[in-house]
Amino acid sequence: MSNAAEQLFFYGQVTDPEHASSLDVLTYLDLTNGGTLLFQAIILTTFITILLPDLAPLTLTGAQRFIISPIRSLLHSIHWVLQQLSTQESRQSFYRLCYENIQDAILKSTLLQLTLVGVLWFFPSNRPLSGICRLWALALLSKWMYISALIPGNHYLTGMTAGFSPIGRGQYEDCLAAIARSGLPDRWGREQWLASYRCSGVETGLELYETFKDCAQWLVPPVDSEVRHLRLLALMAVLIPALVIGLSLFYTLCNKVAALRRGAVPAVVDGEPQPTECETYLWNLSKSLESANEQLQQCMATKEAEFQAEKQRLEETVRHQTDLTSRRVESALRQAKNAHAGIIDELRKKVVQLENNLTMARAEAQFVVVDEVDAAREQFLKDRIVQLEKQLAGVKKKSNARNKKELQTVKDELQTRTDELTVLTDKLSEAETRVSAAEERGRRSETQRQELLMKNQELLTQNQQISAEYEAFRVTHEANLQHSQSLETLQQERDAALAQNQQIIAEYEAFRLEFDLDEAHRQLAEAQFSQVNARQSMQEGDVAGNMSLAEARAQAEQARTQAFMKEKELAEVTEENRTLQIQVGLAMRDAQRGQERADTAERVNKVLEVRLAQWEEKARDEQTILKRPTANVGSVTTALQQCQVKVSEQQTTINELKEKLEKAKVASPAGKVEEKLRADFSMIKSMYDREKRARTEDQIRWSKENRELEEELRKLRISISNAKTPRPRRRVAGLASDLCDVD
Repeated sequence: MSNAAEQLFFYGQVTDPEHASSLDVLTYLDLTNGGTLLFQAIILTTFITILLPDLAPLTLTGAQRFIISPIRSLLHSIHWVLQQLSTQESRQSFYRLCYENIQDAILKSTLLQLTLVGVLWFFPSNRPLSGICRLWALALLSKWMYISALIPGNHYLTGMTAGFSPIGRGQYEDCLAAIARSGLPDRWGREQWLASYRCSGVETGLELYETFKDCAQWLVPPVDSEVRHLRLLALMAVLIPALVIGLSLFYTLCNKVAALRRGAVPAVVDGEPQPTECETYLWNLSKSLESANEQLQQCMATKEAEFQAEKQRLEETVRHQTDLTSRRVESALRQAKNAHAGIIDELRKKVVQLENNLTMARAEAQFVVVDEVDAAREQFLKDRIVQLEKQLAGVKKKSNARNKKELQTVKDELQTRTDELTVLTDKLSEAETRVSAAEERGRRSETQRQELLMKNQELLTQNQQISAEYEAFRVTHEANLQHSQSLETLQQERDAALAQNQQIIAEYEAFRLEFDLDEAHRQLAEAQFSQVNARQSMQEGDVAGNMSLAEARAQAEQARTQAFMKEKELAEVTEENRTLQIQVGLAMRDAQRGQERADTAERVNKVLEVRLAQWEEKARDEQTILKRPTANVGSVTTALQQCQVKVSEQQTTINELKEKLEKAKVASPAGKVEEKLRADFSMIKSMYDREKRARTEDQIRWSKENRELEEELRKLRISISNAKTPRPRRRVAGLASDLCDVD
């Protein structure tokens, strides 16, 4: 016999509705997926609500670290890339930086290093026989891998793909039938072995398909199966914390926006809003940052002037070096040509002289009888001419070879100087890139500082608005206090009247005993009548006093509630202001690290001068004293006396209000306010310590960068001085000593 819940679950209705109850409905809900989800949601929501104070900081910290911070970093990176791509110079420097990073990544990659090691191992420098043997072994290994591994692997993967498809079972049956028809494995050929590999792949793919199918059935159960509570519990355990995190983030953002709109409540002294300690600290911090920024700008201007001077000096040195190199090459070529021309002229003179001697000898031989001595002399002269021609050819070859060698030396020296100039140019471009990057950082810091100043101005405006609201609330609260005090005075007067009435009744009773009985009866009747009237009037006074006292207490309670709400809002605003102070401190520290060009500093100085002039004009306008006509001196004296009386009355009222305020402060819990002030003071002190440490780190970093720049300048000066020093020249005209052997 099934109960009402099971009948409702199986048939959708109950056979006996009279015996059905709410417990049966809950049991029916427990049997369905929706009911299970509802119960689990209620349980998990209860746990999260209980543990919310412990989970909220963890949730906010995790969201700030893993969601907001990466998104902010990504947005800053995108903004930096867009700024780099905005102008032509920054775009070129950005492209150069990307190219260098990609080149370094490629050259330093492990794959490229392994490839280079493999290439160097296969192609050794001084061992060609080893390289040939290794290449031959690699070819054999590749062929073996192709035959034994790649082709079977291809068939195996093809079979796995076929087995993973919905028709994999039919493919597997066909493979088993084909293997059965092939016979024993000892008689298989290549095609049968490849078919066996394909069948193994089909089997593996079929197993994977069945495994995935089982997993899908586990994740999505069929309709007619039981409810799987653990899976639903896991789903709700993931879903509900995600919703709580999303709602908490939304609530935090809403509170931040509301806090930014409200701002902080400044103190009010003599009707004028005074800046808070945090605002004073931020103002002093902004002043110190502006002074530090001006110093950095001056330092940057000095460094830039030095850099421009060094750059101009380097360009002049490069130009002078190029001129010296070209002059040296031209002088060497000119000396070589002059030396060659002198040698050729001397050789030509000697050849002419020898030809003249030969002509004279031949002329003499015509007139003299030719004998053996003349024949021998003529033969000697011919041999001498041949020898001289050979010496002339050798001298020409030597001179040409020496000239080529010296010309190659000059070309090598020119190439070396060109490489040095290229290195110096690269260093100069790197320095320009660093300067442009520093300028870009300075511009970004200035933009962030301007944004923070605008936000600070908005916060000051909101503080003024909240101070006005607080002043109105304070006036209302003081009026309520005065009203409650007047009601207390009325109650005291009523108590005094009651006491006096009791005293009068006692005297009347004593006087009544002295009279006779008739007069006593008559007076007693009159006294009773007057007592009834007095009691009625007293009751009416009590009712009116109680009603007014209840109204006053209700108004006072409402005022206390409003004061508590204002204090709560003030605490929230203070907390948000503390967060904003931390953000402002961090942003100011980032702004301190920036550098700014001289024109930006001048523009800021101009704006400050304009503001100073406006404030001076405003101060002069406020200090002007309005002249009062002195026609009626008596009226002026009377007005002055009235003003003095009014001032004394107001001073008395102020003293009374101060006393009431001191009483209210004594009655109110001031410990929390003092603790909050101490916490704010400790937080501001920690911010000051962090800012001080950040400044120290920035000073160390700047000093390190200055030392690096000075080291680079020193290296550039050394290279320039080395380029300016003349190198020893080689003597080209050294062939004259070799010509002495000709004669």
